Amino acid sequence: MSTNINDLMFAEANKENAMGQTISGVDNGSVGRLAGVNARRELLTTTGTPFQQACFAGDAYYWLSASADIDAGDTMLLVRNDSQRLMVVEAITIVNGNVAACTYDIHVVTNSFTAVGTAVTGWNMRSDKPDAGGLVTAMADETGNVQGRVIQDHIFTVASIWDVLTQKDVPALGALTIGSGHAIAVDQITESTAGQVAITAYFIDK
Repeated sequence: MSTNINDLMFAEANKENAMGQTISGVDNGSVGRLAGVNARRELLTTTGTPFQQACFAGDAYYWLSASADIDAGDTMLLVRNDSQRLMVVEAITIVNGNVAACTYDIHVVTNSFTAVGTAVTGWNMRSDKPDAGGLVTAMADETGNVQGRVIQDHIFTVASIWDVLTQKDVPALGALTIGSGHAIAVDQITESTAGQVAITAYFIDK
């Protein structure tokens, strides 16, 4: 009679569990990782938001466009998900330019397009992990896309020049999730000769 390696690992895990040391279980990769418990048999867990966990794992990135003078209606910053994973938008920050009232559209691009613009590096939020590389196409002053589904329309930053608009002012974002081949983009609708955008996002398995 043959014995499955998973059965052996599970039996070994249960022996440990009987001693009050670990909780039995084998992960999907059949590696046999065991959950730990302390002396009071309390499960050892970690805390943190999904974004924080993604930062710890090296799955979170940050894109920042340089302050630039772009034409009205052009895209200030676009990040397209070129991976097979899901990209969750954590935050978008818009810094108003040198016009006291400037409007922007945040939109999702679902149609395929050839990106035309200035490449932007996606910095990894964990310093010892590689940058976004082939995971995305990130472009500043991007003109190849056609505006898609608008998440926020005509966002006004009228308080002062160089006002900062962050995600807390954009409640419709929530946990906006970008599928493979789709993109998140910020368009400048009215003309300004300066201004920049930052997008923070992380990747999860489907």
